[in-house]
Amino acid sequence: MTAEIVHLEDAAAKFERDRKVFRLAIEGVSVRQIAENLHCTTNEVDACLIRMSGGVTPRLRERTVSLGLERLDALMQIYFVKAEAGDIEAAAMVLRLMERQSRFLGLDIQPRGESALNDLRPQPASATDRIMEALNRLADGQVIEGEVIKGDDA
Repeated sequence: MTAEIVHLEDAAAKFERDRKVFRLAIEGVSVRQIAENLHCTTNEVDACLIRMSGGVTPRLRERTVSLGLERLDALMQIYFVKAEAGDIEAAAMVLRLMERQSRFLGLDIQPRGESALNDLRPQPASATDRIMEALNRLADGQVIEGEVIKGDDA
């Protein structure tokens, strides 16, 4: 493996491009549009965003995701009505917005660690939690609906 020498001017230009990419992303410009505007690939835009996000706190990341989801919701309301009326282009836009929303929420991939939205996702209850909930409901006098399983000696 050989080391790559990066000249100071190149590093400064790279940092300036990273800042432009980050600013555009915060303004809501899509990765594809950023790549077209700055004459680079979408992978290069993603790399810029990763470099610029190194010092992002979990709170800031969560807020950024929330803002992105709010923007998608606003667009979804506009295009969904048109799609329901039979507008094919609007229907295609709705599908793209849904895909983007899934990416934001991490629904398309298995989570690999901490996510800004882990606290927002419903966590499955353990068997112990379900038993405790049922016991608490019985203690409060509530009727528990469901199948009754009887043992062999009942």
